[in-house]
Amino acid sequence: MFSAQRLAVALSLLTLGYLTLPVLVFLAGWLWWPWALSSTALTVTAFGLLAKRILATPNLTGVYVDALVPWHTLFLSLLPLSALTLISGVGGYGPGNIDWVKHHAVLYDLVSQPWPVTYSLPVGRAALVYNVAYYLPAAVVGKVWGWAAANHALFATTLLGAWLVSLWLAVFCPRHTLLAVGVFTFFSGMDSLGFLLHFPVPHRIDFLLHQTHIDWWTAAWQLPAHLTGIFWSPQHTFAAWLATALLLHVYWRDCHFGVEWFLVALLLFWSPFVAVGALPFAWLVRRMRTAPLPEASPRTRWDRVPAIAAIVLAIVGLLFYAAHYPEIPSNQFGVPQPATTPANGFFFAAKPPNQPSEWSAALQEYVLCAALEFGLLALVLTANRHALVPRERRVLLVSTLFLLGLMLFRYGFYNDLVMRASLPALFALSLLLVLSLPQIRTPASRTFIVLIFAFGMFTPLLSIRGNLESLSRAPSLWRCPQGMHLTLAASQYRRDYPLILSQYLTRTENLFFRVFAKKITP
Repeated sequence: MFSAQRLAVALSLLTLGYLTLPVLVFLAGWLWWPWALSSTALTVTAFGLLAKRILATPNLTGVYVDALVPWHTLFLSLLPLSALTLISGVGGYGPGNIDWVKHHAVLYDLVSQPWPVTYSLPVGRAALVYNVAYYLPAAVVGKVWGWAAANHALFATTLLGAWLVSLWLAVFCPRHTLLAVGVFTFFSGMDSLGFLLHFPVPHRIDFLLHQTHIDWWTAAWQLPAHLTGIFWSPQHTFAAWLATALLLHVYWRDCHFGVEWFLVALLLFWSPFVAVGALPFAWLVRRMRTAPLPEASPRTRWDRVPAIAAIVLAIVGLLFYAAHYPEIPSNQFGVPQPATTPANGFFFAAKPPNQPSEWSAALQEYVLCAALEFGLLALVLTANRHALVPRERRVLLVSTLFLLGLMLFRYGFYNDLVMRASLPALFALSLLLVLSLPQIRTPASRTFIVLIFAFGMFTPLLSIRGNLESLSRAPSLWRCPQGMHLTLAASQYRRDYPLILSQYLTRTENLFFRVFAKKITP
């Protein structure tokens, strides 16, 4: 038997370390040595102080925090996400999808080129400016032991992330751990119902069953299933899940780690959109504490170090991503200009004001998407308020309102803002569903939840079937990915080639690369 409280302390340390280590590699590898030395020392000091606070945390409060979890339950809880990671395509394990071409290309360039990574384009030198934190530990391994080792390391770090997420579910639901893992693994919005309503083609059910990726049933938004995050974008997904788990743990258990803003700053290097999605939960932690500070933890001058480190990391991260502006025009990548890209900004602003039908159709699509992806579930949980304690109800309210507001904006050709910033709130909703299930007694509510979950399960099941079919045709489970540079790999996306490159590359004549970064190797 393992104490959920002891497991929570260990996971808090491991999660913080998992998110911090790649950021330290970035600071050391990208910044000019005076900036690298000072920022790295500050970040290490902040991590040490936060680790000390975590270890000194007194007995936690909250439901089931003193529960014991059997060892065999912990072991079994690791299996579902481990199996899915094994067939996801990460590091060459499993067949993967088209996105893994560019994932492996980013890793290959991080392994094979000096840092910061640069490219020669028709417009001159361009630098890789992307959320590279996910790839950096594997890239360090690859620089020492080679390309194959880098791919094994990428799989290992992803698998570790999956294990940490599974163990967090055991902490939050120690008495229903296996139920929590099962619901979490297959959690999704009702994409299948949206697909059937959105595509009125003959034999629509047969058409649906022949798909493998139905999250995009509406072209305007994608609020991804949990499994979609593992198969397509683990560089965003695992950081979002782990950071949200730690923030919810701190909030629900009234811990005084002071970790919230440091955590958001770390997320900037993993995914700036996920950092945006974590802000509401950091605000909850900061503004709604009720327990007094432990008397054994008096204030000292060192208490401000994590906040100072968060400010420094945020400045570095924002300057790094600000290098994208102004963007390299997509017609300057030496290939034909792509089709017109959707406008960024307020979603309804792109609709012609003199055509009410456009506004009406857009509003209907917004309401339908919000209802099927999270709204109906949120309504059922709200109707069963007794199943959640007050702090859990606040998380439900904040998550729902954030998602409703987030969908009013779009950014990126594929609306990456909604796709990535929604991850923390969707994680919170899936966790609230698991926490409330044992307490919901009314047959109508249970039936409604079963229907929502059943329609949602189609999305992960179709994805799993597609990967297993591809795996059955593959010569082996693992195959070393081909090492190719990002500029070559992006050409496999055909008409989207310039859009892919403009998302990853930027000019080097900007403040970050002129003042803060290492001298770029020609």
